Amino acid sequence: MASDDDCYYYYDDDGDGEEDEEDGEEAADWDGLAVGADEDDLGLLEDDPPHSERRVDCWAITEDTLSAAQQEDLSTMMNLLNIKQHQARSLFIHHRWKIDCIYDCLDRKGRDRMLREAGIVLQEKSSMLIGALRTPSTSVQCNVCFDDDLSPAAVSTMDCGHCFCNDCWTEHFNAAIDGGKKQIRCMEVKCLAICDEGIVQRLLGQKYPDAAKRFDRFLLESYLEDNDFVKWCPSIPHCGRAIRVGTGDRYCEVKCLCGVSFCFNCMEQTHSPCPCTIWKQWNTRIHGESENIKWIVKNTKSCPKCFKPIEKRDGCNLVKCKCGQYMW
Repeated sequence: MASDDDCYYYYDDDGDGEEDEEDGEEAADWDGLAVGADEDDLGLLEDDPPHSERRVDCWAITEDTLSAAQQEDLSTMMNLLNIKQHQARSLFIHHRWKIDCIYDCLDRKGRDRMLREAGIVLQEKSSMLIGALRTPSTSVQCNVCFDDDLSPAAVSTMDCGHCFCNDCWTEHFNAAIDGGKKQIRCMEVKCLAICDEGIVQRLLGQKYPDAAKRFDRFLLESYLEDNDFVKWCPSIPHCGRAIRVGTGDRYCEVKCLCGVSFCFNCMEQTHSPCPCTIWKQWNTRIHGESENIKWIVKNTKSCPKCFKPIEKRDGCNLVKCKCGQYMW
């Protein structure tokens, strides 16, 4: 975990308050002139919280420390709710790794309802059914392939209590992973329970080891791809690091250990005090102007007297510019 010296914040280089105010007025005038719209039209008050000069907590995460950072958050939730690791991960993915949202949901809805909405079934509620299926003398039927002479060792039961043969589970898991899913739901019709990742890894490892490795990778990368507070550094070529900011610090500018500075919200180069919306619209306009310039260079010639571009569409080569100069 990097120190504050390793990962910086950038908002405003000016230290004098009066100069900041003047610069802010000039920036506002420039922005309005650049895009030809006022702040209300652009929705700045709703979509772009203003950058501030507060200090933000941020640190770099490498691929080696990614697993440890994820495990830290999982352990916190496991201890708080008394749930298993795969259940904690499912809860985090459901809330896009926003721990504040989980706390808020827990306060408003309570533990059981919050977990149920995330597709998590507490195992103690189905323990009687699972115990019965594990009895050696019990013969189990799979409702997918309809094999009715299965031993308890040939089937697997999820926390929701639904039981299918290992072969059917394996094919179901493999198809889901081929579709890029990080969370695999139970095969039972209308059941929204998330499958135990331990069972997924065990069954896939026996028949589809490559799919098992991909699934492990999906679970690890979900901490970055589904987390609003962790993002890859946009450096080219990629430096292999990600930046994590503290809760509530998404609208800030940071600097990676590789030296690349960027806006954490829009992932573009630093642009404070300009809001992200205006910055994106300005970039769009600049790129549009560059296409116009390319066309002008390709299809016109500059007048040797006034240097304005002249286009000759047809006719003879005698062309007269408005300034009176003959050319072409």
